[in-house]
Amino acid sequence: MHEQAMDDAERASCYVESAQLCRDLAAKGQYLGASPLYPVATATSVRVRDGKRQVTDGPFAETREQLGGYYVIEAKDLDEAIGIAERIPPCETTWQNSCPGNPSCVRTSFVCLPCSWTCWSGGSTRAIGGRRGGAKHEPSGEEDGCEEEREIEDGASHRKLGDHYMARPMTPAEKQRFQGHFANLNVDQAVVTGEVSSTYNCIAWTVGVTDLWLWPGSSIAHFDTFYRGFGFARAGDGPIAAWGHSTAHMTHGSVCGPGHGPRWESKCGADLRIQHGLNELAGSNYGRVVAFYTKSRLIEAILARLLEETMKEKTVKSHLTAAQKKALREERERLPADVRARFEAAFDAWKRTWFSGGLAINSDPHTRAVGKEFDALVALGPAILPLVIEALADSDNFLALQLYDAIQPNERLIVQFEPGDERILEGEQGRARRVVQAWFTNQ
Repeated sequence: MHEQAMDDAERASCYVESAQLCRDLAAKGQYLGASPLYPVATATSVRVRDGKRQVTDGPFAETREQLGGYYVIEAKDLDEAIGIAERIPPCETTWQNSCPGNPSCVRTSFVCLPCSWTCWSGGSTRAIGGRRGGAKHEPSGEEDGCEEEREIEDGASHRKLGDHYMARPMTPAEKQRFQGHFANLNVDQAVVTGEVSSTYNCIAWTVGVTDLWLWPGSSIAHFDTFYRGFGFARAGDGPIAAWGHSTAHMTHGSVCGPGHGPRWESKCGADLRIQHGLNELAGSNYGRVVAFYTKSRLIEAILARLLEETMKEKTVKSHLTAAQKKALREERERLPADVRARFEAAFDAWKRTWFSGGLAINSDPHTRAVGKEFDALVALGPAILPLVIEALADSDNFLALQLYDAIQPNERLIVQFEPGDERILEGEQGRARRVVQAWFTNQ
């Protein structure tokens, strides 16, 4: 059965059954990975013959059968592997030992995984060789049981489900919480693909970032500039959907396509990452979809080239040197004890609001600069800047930038990233680091 032939109820049931199978296998220590695959219409086949590369559009073989997805499992023998394969929805499934004849080696995406089995699922699907993510690698007697010749279908992209990627249905508490945020969301069909995290947000996820909080700005022009840096142009349709109450008040970004499952996917502020129907998030929190972005060959993806280098940088909890920490302690001691106490109480109260209520699903950092808790801190004035800098040295406190910007009287020490500035890839966490260093440089 082709997925598009399913109705919504059948598709939702398939998601729930698949997620439950993954949880059952994980509880038994048998789950290694699983993922749906993107349609083979997007595939590119790469063949190497006599040292020469041959690249063609489409899958490696003309067939009406397609890979719908894969499961990588641990099984003690063939019978157990078949028994697990029978549980994979939809019912038509096949299995294949990745390296028959060599029990010490299993090839999965060209990586040896001892004692593992790969099960492939989908509409009338057949496993060949040891494909993962649309890749074919047939074994012979060479290279630990796998021959030199390789065929790879790059278009059949897969989602990594090993670390925080295993899809699951919503819990009752999550359903209740999200129904409160999004009245149109079908919480029974929504699939959770990522857990609660205040490290990254919706915009970061649309460009594949999971360790930074990225925000282009409040207008559609800011979004245009930001996505242009990744080679995307605004269009009538595309894999990235930008949300807003208006083009002057942007709120959210969703993504679909390779690596994001069969539906749209959203990292909802600091809350869960979910798969959902496109218009199911429409309402008072995100507004509506006001623009789509699609890849353009005419645009140079400047920010995309810089992203990999930025992602390699090690994130540290504190970026203060020993000397800077000592200097901050001395600045703290110069402040009256009552000011320190008032700051600590007000800051703790303000921080508790950062992800409470509707702010839990809000990605715009500026929305935290509100409330009586924030006003109490602003009333303390620039005298508390050393305490704010001390807070910003902790990468978890990047939202304290809103307080710093509000009380810093010297505009030269306020660090802002424009949407096209390559520094935007450092995220709000990177802006906090730059603010801290700018403050010390000017002391």
